[in-house]
Parts: sequence; structure tokens; C-alpha cells
Amino acid sequence: MHYADIKKADIANGLGVRVSVFVSGCTHHCKNCFNSEAWDFNYGKEFTR
Repeated sequence: MHYADIKKADIANGLGVRVSVFVSGCTHHCKNCFNSEAWDFNYGKEFTR
């Protein structure tokens, strides 16, 4: 599995402070997607643990 990014103190993606993990790979390919570079399942860093 690959991940695009990990935000350790995220306040933009929900209420309060949280950790957000953005995984790679998407088959939906929505029009106007703000993260289309992460559609590739091999995008980003490999998650090994």
C-alpha cells in the first residue's frame, strides 16, 4: 500500500485537531478532483508497517 501524505495535526479536514492519512489509489476519477495525482495506486511513499 502507498500513501500520498500524513498530516499529524490537521485542522482542515474535520472538527478539531486530528491525524489524516491520504492513501493512494482511486478508481472513481471524479471530475474536478483536487487530488487526481493520487489516483495512481503506486503514488507516494510505500507504507511498510
